[in-house]
Amino acid sequence: MQWWTSVACAATLLALGWTSGARADVNIPAGASWELGAAHLQLGGGNLVVGGRLALGSGLGEGIAAVDILAGGRIEAASGTLRLFGPWRNQGNFDAGFSLVEFIDGALTSADVSGSTRFHDAAWNSSSGKTWRFAVGSTQTFAGQLDIHGLPGTPIRISSDALGQPAYYDLLPGGAQSISDVSVTDVHAIGQHLAPTQQNQGGSNALGWFGGSANGVVQVPAASNSLLLLMAALLLLVAFRSRRA
Repeated sequence: MQWWTSVACAATLLALGWTSGARADVNIPAGASWELGAAHLQLGGGNLVVGGRLALGSGLGEGIAAVDILAGGRIEAASGTLRLFGPWRNQGNFDAGFSLVEFIDGALTSADVSGSTRFHDAAWNSSSGKTWRFAVGSTQTFAGQLDIHGLPGTPIRISSDALGQPAYYDLLPGGAQSISDVSVTDVHAIGQHLAPTQQNQGGSNALGWFGGSANGVVQVPAASNSLLLLMAALLLLVAFRSRRA
């Protein structure tokens, strides 16, 4: 990292009045680079805009209204955490490392997620029935832990941003999930089946969720070839004995 780009970012933060609890937009322009290290970045409802390079390290960024990764921008998340209550717009590169991105309640009752992102750990949690809309055709990929939680009677709402047109979730093999009290509409799971013991609370067109049906009805899995052969042999044996009797 060139020292003057780091100084430029620090100067930008100071110019914006970045102090704990104060609202501040942080803008890392193209060509600039900033390393958070183990620091705590509190935006107080400001936006994080990355056109250059942001290295989170083991740091924490929270109080974020929106994250914008611009074309050519890059977040190297390492083992850090980002916590936001508004839109996530990824037109650049998010290098997840072993990081956590948390989408939480806040000043907005709904927010959009655009662009396809590969997360390590990601969480959507709401006690207010917040709606998260995902861009049609986009895929959110999860390599580690996927958490989605609402409250009984107040499900968190997961949908695409156009009725009847799907967005996609892909929980990779080896990934883990914890999901409850969720309404899913027009978001298809194309990796692991999601929430197999849960019911879809008011949503529809949720292929790959809730046992793989669109409406939360758990389907009986297809029998394996060996089991089918065994069943056929038993039927033949029963038929043979019946004829001899």
